[in-house]
Amino acid sequence: MSWKGLASRSKYLRGQTCCGQPAFNGGFWDDARAMASHTLEVFGDCDLPLVVPSGSCGYMIAHHHLTRHDVSRLFHEKLGSEETDDVLRLARIARAALRQKYLEAGMGFTGADFGVAETGTIVTVTNEGNGRLSSSLPRYHVVLMGIERLVPSLEDLGLMLQLLARSATGQKLSVYSNMITGPRRPDDDDGPEELHIVLVDNGRTRILESEYAEMLTCIRCGACLNACPVYKTVGGHAYGAVYPGTDG
Repeated sequence: MSWKGLASRSKYLRGQTCCGQPAFNGGFWDDARAMASHTLEVFGDCDLPLVVPSGSCGYMIAHHHLTRHDVSRLFHEKLGSEETDDVLRLARIARAALRQKYLEAGMGFTGADFGVAETGTIVTVTNEGNGRLSSSLPRYHVVLMGIERLVPSLEDLGLMLQLLARSATGQKLSVYSNMITGPRRPDDDDGPEELHIVLVDNGRTRILESEYAEMLTCIRCGACLNACPVYKTVGGHAYGAVYPGTDG
């Protein structure tokens, strides 16, 4: 089966799970909801986290299997908006409500995929761009970063960015790779007034001195949830715990 939008064609094997977003973006809303619902049925009994290409895939599964009328009623109840079956209007309602939250926030918290010791740069990697709202709009930006996220130089960062995206989702590079070096400067259009970076140890230096030091080289790409290189097991159920991956 396949769906063709304005600029691309998406194909899936029958029975394959997918969040349905390619079909949704191409205007095939009913087909997209059917695919999202099918994925929910397939993974209905799964009690462990699953790796998806992006947060938008998770959002698609969580929300867009609802009909537009369900979403309209939900927005009417929670946001006080007028009920409508126009999908574009519903998207604008959600965007306006969420954007206002970001505009009113006094402080934004983010993690960091990498930190560059050479320049003091913080790097966040996403496929949706949500991190930019948290780091750019509030007056204060607070970054919580494990010390193992540090790389020596920008040259090392280039290698890590390629490794992260290809191992996680098969992309050559993530859609949004944000490099933040300090707060907003006088000639900048946006950015926080203050940037605070919290380096978290929480036992990491102890691990560094132990036989488990290799754990700190993990870049959290999520590839081990598909095929674990340590336990030689396929699938997120390999670990038997709430925290997925070999570290947990």
